[in-house]
Amino acid sequence: MGPRRALHPTIPKENLRSTTSRQSPHGHVPDLCPESEILQNNVDFAELARRTEGYSGGDIRDLFQSTQIKVVRDFFQRGAANDLNAIPDPITMEDFETIIIGRRPSVSQNIIKRYYDWDESFKAS
Repeated sequence: MGPRRALHPTIPKENLRSTTSRQSPHGHVPDLCPESEILQNNVDFAELARRTEGYSGGDIRDLFQSTQIKVVRDFFQRGAANDLNAIPDPITMEDFETIIIGRRPSVSQNIIKRYYDWDESFKAS
C-alpha cells in the first residue's frame, strides 16, 4: 500500500473570496426578479472579501443565502407579497452587513493550523 495523503480544508484567499462573491448571486439567487435588479450597486465585493477573512466557501454561500432570505422576509413582512407586480428590493451592502454581524467562520484558524501540523508530521520523505 502506498503512502496516504491527508486532505485538509483550505480557506479561500481574499481575491478568491471577492471573485466568488461576484459569481454567487447569479448561481444562487432565486429567479424573483431580473438579474440586474438582484444586487444594488452599493455592494462592495472587496469589502465583503475583507470582512469574510477565514470564511470557507460554504460559509460564503451561507452568507449569500441568508442575505437573500432576509430580503425576501422583509418583502413579505411589509406586505408587498400581496401586490402581484411587486418584486423584492435589491440586496444592499447593508443587508450583507446585517447578516455578517452575527456570523463567524465555521473553521477556526487553530483547527487549520492543526491540520497543517498533522500533515507536516506525516509527510512522506
